[in-house]
Amino acid sequence: GPRSGYINWISSNLKPGSRIVLDPLLFSVSNIRDIFNIPRRRSISIVFEPDFINAVWTDRPELEFKAITEYPQEYAIKSVSEKLTVIRASMLQKGVTHMLLCSLYDIAWTFNLRGNDIPYSTEFYSFAVITLSDASLFLNQKSLSEPLPSVIQDMGIRLFSYQEIDGYLSGLSEGTVLMLNPTKTPYHIYLKFPRNINLLDEPTIPSLIKSKKQPEEIKNIKECLVYEGIVWVRLLQWIDKEIYSGKLSEKSISTKLEELRRQNNNYLGPSFE
Repeated sequence: GPRSGYINWISSNLKPGSRIVLDPLLFSVSNIRDIFNIPRRRSISIVFEPDFINAVWTDRPELEFKAITEYPQEYAIKSVSEKLTVIRASMLQKGVTHMLLCSLYDIAWTFNLRGNDIPYSTEFYSFAVITLSDASLFLNQKSLSEPLPSVIQDMGIRLFSYQEIDGYLSGLSEGTVLMLNPTKTPYHIYLKFPRNINLLDEPTIPSLIKSKKQPEEIKNIKECLVYEGIVWVRLLQWIDKEIYSGKLSEKSISTKLEELRRQNNNYLGPSFE
């Protein structure tokens, strides 16, 4: 694909002998591979230094973990067990023993969970590894309220802390065939892989499965659009009544739109600021 702007800048502006310091937490495997193509031609050295910005950002806020909830079956359509069965069948076809999920969207979809760690989204900070016999979720376990931890474990899913992903990956044994999406996997994670495992770089299976919507999912999407259409009709009606009041502004209209949306019990919040 086309290069990112900063990679073009590095290629065009840095002189041979330059030294780049990168935080591997902030770049994907694909990003780093593109950058690594530069030193071969330009003699630029690369140093990995995790969280080097912390030396000057002394009051940096901690990650905020919020509650994780189970996604209702009526909207998920497929159970976690059904999804894992399909995923594992595809893994077998590809000769894969382990699949690493770093995309928060893929993890939320696969395990029918939702959160609010990131503003204007329903995702939560996590990693996941699926094998042919089990699955492991790496997340903030304090975000899970009873009985959700027991429900998850009863499905054969092991729970680990968010930070334990490094140790898990470092311990993969020889003969492991690990599937990962290089555009979604942080390079920091990639550095933890043992050298004696095999990697399969391609879009992960959940991202491909969920791209094809089930009839029930299409029905739910259409219902959402109907509800959204009703909201906009009511908003236009309200604007028509208030237009000569002298009180209308972009802010007041936006506030009214949010008020009307919240009248639907299934409304979770805006998707952008």
